[in-house]
Amino acid sequence: MLFSIVRRSSVVKNIIRLVSGTALAQALLIISTPVITRLYSPEAFGISGYFVSIANILIAVGALCLPMAMVLPKGKMKVHRIAFCSINLSIFVSILAFITGLILFYLKTLNIPFSPYFVLAIPLVIVAGALIQVSEKYLQLSNQFNYLAICFFLQVSVGICFRIVVGSFINTYEVLILSFVFATMLHATLLTLTANKKKLLLRTTLSVKQFYLILVEFKDFIFYRCPQ
Repeated sequence: MLFSIVRRSSVVKNIIRLVSGTALAQALLIISTPVITRLYSPEAFGISGYFVSIANILIAVGALCLPMAMVLPKGKMKVHRIAFCSINLSIFVSILAFITGLILFYLKTLNIPFSPYFVLAIPLVIVAGALIQVSEKYLQLSNQFNYLAICFFLQVSVGICFRIVVGSFINTYEVLILSFVFATMLHATLLTLTANKKKLLLRTTLSVKQFYLILVEFKDFIFYRCPQ
């Protein structure tokens, strides 16, 4: 009886597809952890974790958490407008981050444990993070959960392979940071190409007034969901 319910329920099927991809990725991560921890020192993990934490905060700030609002509108046009706002906001924030990092780099006032050159990679991660969030919402709205699972599994798999293969020759924190940047950009590319292939993406433009109205309408996500 339980099997028949699972087979008939599309919601349960989608949950199983999404969870299976995540579970496989986590299992692969657990299996590879003993190998990766033997290749890199605790210091390397600490420094790379510092970079990843900064990048993840800026990813959330970059799109102002607007992609979360894409599931609310009933009309597709407003969904596309939210996506447009999210991506353009991330580009704007990435430019600011690039200019700020460049200025601090030349003034030699950056107090960070990793090489200042990696600060210049943060803008790429910000835009990639926004593309990931927007593409994920598009695929969720169209019930393409199997593609979400596949893309996530590929991201984790490639990231692990990168750390093990490159780490066998160069086991420094730079490799861990590069693997994070590469895996994030790969994930964004896979999700964006998948959403585009499914004809979910729509090129749209907004006036300054329309842009402002979107920000005002979904201001709760900006004020209450963004890192404070």
